[in-house]
Amino acid sequence: SVVWSFQSGCGSVFHQVVSYILKRWFGERFESQVKYLESKDSSILSQTQLPSTSEISLFQPIILAYRQLEQDIRALDDMPLHLRVMQPADAQLCSSSVHIPFVPGKSYMLQPADVILQFEGSGKWPDDIEAIQRTKAAFLLKLSESLSSTVDGVVCRVGLENQYEHLQNQSFLDVIYPSGAAFRLRIHHEREAALHEIQLKNKTLTHAEKLPIARALAAYKQSFIHRPDLTSSLQRLATAHPAYSPTVRLVKKWFSSHRLSPHFSSAAIELITSHIFTHPQPWAAPVNPTTGLLRALLLLSRWDWQNRPFITNLSTDPMTQDRVKLAV
Repeated sequence: SVVWSFQSGCGSVFHQVVSYILKRWFGERFESQVKYLESKDSSILSQTQLPSTSEISLFQPIILAYRQLEQDIRALDDMPLHLRVMQPADAQLCSSSVHIPFVPGKSYMLQPADVILQFEGSGKWPDDIEAIQRTKAAFLLKLSESLSSTVDGVVCRVGLENQYEHLQNQSFLDVIYPSGAAFRLRIHHEREAALHEIQLKNKTLTHAEKLPIARALAAYKQSFIHRPDLTSSLQRLATAHPAYSPTVRLVKKWFSSHRLSPHFSSAAIELITSHIFTHPQPWAAPVNPTTGLLRALLLLSRWDWQNRPFITNLSTDPMTQDRVKLAV
């Protein structure tokens, strides 16, 4: 038996084995004329990827910066409330973004990575949606001041969003580190959903008056519940299946190349790609990005989209018929 390992400049193990066999039995001249297509996915995905760089290590700088951010926030002792949980909510934080977030010392992030903060409960929070949004802004201003004064070189800026939608989240905090890492922080307050649901049950409101409330509740669930849960699940999937990250990046590249990206959300493409790893039957899960892309295209072409719901189970619990009916 022979132990094959990855070597810088020598290609993948598959490349090394085939090259050795061809050179051994057909000669060096014959082997030098062979063209290998099995690593084309690397050149398609990123110009910054080096032959000796693994897919996981490409996203390691942003993951380390995220952990540093959590440590910096938890170390603050002058905040009104302590941080209870911090959740990633961005494709860049689960190795699913097409472009590499940043390379320390060489590039900076073009788009901050979304992060959700949830602080300890307190009875001092107001019981009104608009007042809650103002309290969030004040909280982020205090967080910006504390981080700027305690962390060397960090730049903090509070921004506004949804200015004409007073029922939706209206403030965020951008935190930019000297290394090039950038994060966009939003505060999750559970009381918002309850207040929206109370208003939706109010029979004195007309249908037109309930529409902005329903939109605000949907936006709340998407930003503060669904996206963080999906990001955490995809983090585990990327760890269990190293081929997932380059595969989903290739699939997103395919959607973009066919001008389909405006019609499919990033989360939808991530769920479609994850399906071929969590439900790979009749094959095993892909171990090669090109194989993963072809499996995803096969899934898209053969799925009965009109009559069959598309459900991907990212949890370890089996999907029972009752859970399927609930999802549908």
